[in-house]
Amino acid sequence: MDGELIFMGFIPSLISAGIIVCSFLLLVSKRVFLNAVLFIINFAINSFALSMFIPMLQGAYPTILPHLIVLLTIPILIVQFKMYKKY
Repeated sequence: MDGELIFMGFIPSLISAGIIVCSFLLLVSKRVFLNAVLFIINFAINSFALSMFIPMLQGAYPTILPHLIVLLTIPILIVQFKMYKKY
């Protein structure tokens, strides 16, 4: 197992799965409509990113697009945390 596979595949896949889990836990704890919408957006975008990470783990040429997608969803998760503390 080489370093590129770990840094380009495993770690971003774990981060993406972690974002989905955190977003779901925030949805379950505070059932606000906007929180549900943000969860659906987070789930859809991160599922797409995970569907791109899996071929990379199987040996496809790595691309930067799923990494940018995961980077895009981190502010959405931060908004969910702020809403959790507010309501």
